[in-house]
Order: sequence, then structure tokens, then C-alpha cells
Amino acid sequence: FDFYFIRAMSSYFGFFILIILFNFYFTKYKVPINLIIITNYIYLIFSISQIVYGYESLNYLMKLNSVGSIFRGQSSLTPEPTYFGLILLIYTWIYLIVTDYRPKFFILFTIILNLLFICFVAKSTLTILLLLVATGVFLLSILSFNRLIKFLFFFIMIFLFFFLVTKIFSNYLAWSRYLSLLTKLSNFQQEEGFILGIVKIIEFDASINDRVLNIVFPYMGFIMNFGLPGGFYTYSEISIRLSELTSGYFWSGFGSNKILSFLGTFIYELGFIGILILSFLYFQLSKVKISRRKYEILFLFLLLSNALPVANPFVALLIVLLIVNPNIYSKI
Repeated sequence: FDFYFIRAMSSYFGFFILIILFNFYFTKYKVPINLIIITNYIYLIFSISQIVYGYESLNYLMKLNSVGSIFRGQSSLTPEPTYFGLILLIYTWIYLIVTDYRPKFFILFTIILNLLFICFVAKSTLTILLLLVATGVFLLSILSFNRLIKFLFFFIMIFLFFFLVTKIFSNYLAWSRYLSLLTKLSNFQQEEGFILGIVKIIEFDASINDRVLNIVFPYMGFIMNFGLPGGFYTYSEISIRLSELTSGYFWSGFGSNKILSFLGTFIYELGFIGILILSFLYFQLSKVKISRRKYEILFLFLLLSNALPVANPFVALLIVLLIVNPNIYSKI
């Protein structure tokens, strides 16, 4: 019964309380889209201030992860660039949900701005990969020919726009992390082949190795614990044992009790209880009878497999918006 235990329990209680309160508020008073947009722009403004005044300029507000830099990306009001990218991705999805995927001009402008900041300010390789996955999932959800043609046309226009911006800022992006990783991945695939190249880059890069480890190990730990709750203090020991079982393939970031995966935290720390809770949320999400729902659940699973803590209020906000009527939002 120490601070770590109290913080962990507070995260779970906070998540469930937010689910209840967001559901009550959105149903009774509608979604305050103006407030959401304002907070979005606050994140963008602080990331610009980091570019102008330096990455360390926000140390007076929070302890920043030292991985951020002019080349690794800015973190804004988050601990690291990847977290910033994930927050912007969640904001973008929120706008699409509340507008029923038909955003009007100002919201569309904000969405495009978020995408630009993900690619050229946060520079988060993981978030850019999730954007590509989201594009693929969205394509699957609109497989009718006319919609597909319209989306491909729009996607090509956006791609050309991003390509033009990349060319203009080529010097700024020359040493960016995701371009560096693409070069390494290309070299590995030339030597090892497509699949083995991906396997090699996961083993080679510390950050990718850490992210994948935290996605895979909670499930393996759940099996090793026979589905019983692992609690808040045993993941460190389990992760070391699992690293040994994988012959050192996973080597980065293990040895900590902090799990960098929203779903992984529920599954490992709570065991079968976590499975029951996630199953209940899945049931509530699947009750909404809209054609794209199975694709939304698929992408939500991929998104929540990443480093979003249980205490993050954006996750509860996103889940509730997917459950309630997506069109109930206050006018801009």
C-alpha cells in the first residue's frame, strides 16, 4: 500500500468515472466541440513554441523525455513526441466521429493541420504508421466503387500535398527519425527479404523493440499467470523472464513495472477481470448498429495497443463518443 499502488488504483477508478461522466454529459448536454478544438490548438501552439525556443523550453511544466529534439520531433504538453502524435490522432478521430465522417470546413482544416503536425512536428514514426493503417481500415469500410474512387482521389491529393511540403522542407526533414528508419528498413529488406527485414528492424531499433515488447509481453505474461491478475509489481520480473525466453530478441525497455500499452495494462495487471471489463466495453461498442462499426473497433484495438496510459482521459472520451450518438455535438 504505497504511492505506486494508490496511483495505479486511481488510474482505473478515474477511467471508469470518466466513462460514466462523459456518457452522462454528452447525452444530456451534447459534445462541447468548441472546447475540444480550443484544447487541440493549445497543444499545437505549445509544440510551435518548442520549435522556436527549443525542446527543453517546456521543462518548467513537466519532465520531458530526452528523445525529443529538432530531428526527433516535439512533444508539446506531453512527455514525448510519440505521445503527442497519438493525442493529435485521437483528436482527429474525435472530429470524424462527431461529424459522422463528414467534417465541415473549419473542422476539416483542423484535421489537416493535425496530420501536418503529426508528420512534420511530432515526427512520430508510430503515429504515421497508425495513420497508414487507419487509411487502409477506412478503405475497407467504404468498398463501394463510387466511394472508393472519391476517397482515392482525395487521398492522392493529400499525398501530393504532403509530398510538396516534404520537398520544400527537405533540409529540415533530412535527418528525421522516420526517414532514417525507412532507409534502414529498406536496407534490411534488400538483404533479408520483406518479412525478415521487418523482423530485423524490430530487433535493431531500441524504440521499436520497446514498443513491440510492450504490446506482446502482457499477453504472454497473462498466459504465464494462467489468466490470474498479475498486479502492479510483477511485470518487471515477468518481462525479464520473457526476454530470456525470446533469446534476447526483445531487449529494450524491459525490467519496469510500467506497461506501455493501454490494453496490455488491463490484460496483465487485472488478468481475467481485465478481459471481462474489455469484453463489456466491446459489447457496448458493438451494440451500435452502423456499417462501419467493426472497422472502428478494429482500429480502436490497434490504437489502444500502444503507449496510452489507463489514466489518459482522451481514451475514455473516445470510447464514449463511439458508444453514444456520434452526431450530438454543439455547433461551432
